[in-house]
Amino acid sequence: MGKLIALYDDNGISIDGKVKGWFTDDTPKRFEAYGWHVIPRWTATTSMRWTAPSRGQGVTDRPSLICCKTVIGKGSPNKAGSHDVHGAALAKRKSRPRARRSAEIPPFEVPQSVYDGWDARARGAASEGEWNQRFAAYEKQHTLAAADFRRRMAGELPAGWRAHCDTLLAQIGAKAETIATRKASQNAIEGLAPALPNSSAARPISPART
Repeated sequence: MGKLIALYDDNGISIDGKVKGWFTDDTPKRFEAYGWHVIPRWTATTSMRWTAPSRGQGVTDRPSLICCKTVIGKGSPNKAGSHDVHGAALAKRKSRPRARRSAEIPPFEVPQSVYDGWDARARGAASEGEWNQRFAAYEKQHTLAAADFRRRMAGELPAGWRAHCDTLLAQIGAKAETIATRKASQNAIEGLAPALPNSSAARPISPART
């Protein structure tokens, strides 16, 4: 769970207007009580956009929540910070948030700098190549486990699956029980789980807390 980093957009606005006066949840404290690592008040600016996520990545024993203080519709001269941004059109003559940017970008055009910033193909290919090399070494030492991993990643059922299902159905038919649907579901899960060791049904379930 240490790799989970969630961003909470705290803009103080709901679809009906400002939340002040009726929204009393202390979100940072609530997630701290859950045991999360919380960065309580981070102002989302362009120059600081990676600061808080980097702090979250530094905590590996629990998930992180970054509470971002933002302005909804920022850049719109007459709708920024209001619930109108949720659905009202930004009139061209009155609301030109794009004009506040240093460089005007035509509508529906993604700048090349954005493409370059999000292009992780080279980095991803290098990481994948390294992983493949490590897996090849693992496969030599753990042939069966590696083969089972490949089967699961390919979405293939294990050998003997059809025969297992046929046997299970024959047993169910022979009993011809009249039982509740929830019990029938339980029987099906328990009957199929041994043939699917990678399913959640095959894993032991901790007793429910009372």
